Amino acid sequence: MGKYEEYVFDFEKLEVYKLALQYASIVFGITLSFSRDLQFSLGDQYRRAVCRYVIT
Repeated sequence: MGKYEEYVFDFEKLEVYKLALQYASIVFGITLSFSRDLQFSLGDQYRRAVCRYVIT
């Protein structure tokens, strides 16, 4: 392991960040249960939105 692989950014310690990651995981799981048509349209929009939610 390199010295940078073990580094943890300050924001990664925040409870709100950890909760956002859990929320994103839940949304990804839900969108995988969508029908094939919805996975590529609505599911994609949900996944992109939740990723923006986590990074902001």
